[in-house]
Amino acid sequence: MTDGIAWLAAPQSIAWGGYSVMIAPDLESESLARRIAETTHRPYEPRPIGELTGRQVQDLMEGLYGDVLDGIALRHGELDEWSYVIKYGGWQGEFGSGGRPVDRGGLHVFQLEYEEENGKPVPPSFTYRHDGNRMCVFNLHLDGSWGHGSPEGPP
Repeated sequence: MTDGIAWLAAPQSIAWGGYSVMIAPDLESESLARRIAETTHRPYEPRPIGELTGRQVQDLMEGLYGDVLDGIALRHGELDEWSYVIKYGGWQGEFGSGGRPVDRGGLHVFQLEYEEENGKPVPPSFTYRHDGNRMCVFNLHLDGSWGHGSPEGPP
């Protein structure tokens, strides 16, 4: 494991299927998780999963839903002034733009995603949103190989 969040740029999962990590400063992680849960297409009520490892979360989801992709789980925590939420399970199709945006009220939200099971060479992507607006989005290969084009200026 490397220091900081540099490992997120590598095309490898922290959970089966890829990862989706949302990070925000100056907001407690439970509030961030609640905001994220409000954006699901189906009603989703977050409940604590304790200090389970990623593999244990997957095993729990298989026991509850029969298949990891049939449910979602959100792990959340805090480090200094930063809070984070990691999505597990079938998160790829569950979260949408409906409802109130996660970044409402002046919040800065950073999202890193990697869809390992996509079947296409999808690079990890980074999105920065602030106060209901998408400020920037680019893939971490820093080129135009997938969506949204290339970043302008020095990456």
